[in-house]
Amino acid sequence: MSHKPRPFLLAAAASAALLAGCGGSGDGPSLTRAQLIARATPICQQTINRATEAGKTLAAATSPAAELRTLATSAPALAAVQSRAVAQLRKLNPPASLARDWRSLLAGLQQLAEGTARIGADARTEGIRAVEAVAAAGRAPRTRILAIGARDGLGICARAN
Repeated sequence: MSHKPRPFLLAAAASAALLAGCGGSGDGPSLTRAQLIARATPICQQTINRATEAGKTLAAATSPAAELRTLATSAPALAAVQSRAVAQLRKLNPPASLARDWRSLLAGLQQLAEGTARIGADARTEGIRAVEAVAAAGRAPRTRILAIGARDGLGICARAN
C-alpha cells in the first residue's frame, strides 16, 4: 500500500492559526482601505511564507506516522506565527466601512490559528482521525474569510489561512 501525503492537513492547520477571536480596532486614527491593505499585506505574507515552508516539510513525510510527527512539531510553531500575525493585525485601525468585515476576518484567522495548535496537539496524542476532524472544522471559517478577503481587497490576508 503506497503512502499518499496529506498536505491538506497542514493547510488546514495554517488556516486555523490565523483566525482570531474578538477585536480588530486598533489604536490611532482610522486607516484608509489602501493603507490598511499596505500595512496588513507584509504581516500576512510572513504567515503565508511560514505555512509554505511547513507544507513542504509535511509533503516530504513518507508515511502517516511521519506526517503525524511532522504535524506535532510544525503545527505549534505555525500556530504561534499565526497568532502573532493576528495580534499585529489587531493593532491596525480599519476604515469604518471595513470595520465589521475586519473584525470577522480577524476572528476567523484566530479561530484557524487555534485549530492549528489543536492539530499539533492531536497529532501528538490523538492520531490522524482527530487531526482530520480539526482540519474539516476549519473549512467553514476558511470559506468565510476568503469571501471577506475577495470582497474587501484583503485577499492576501484571507489566503494567509
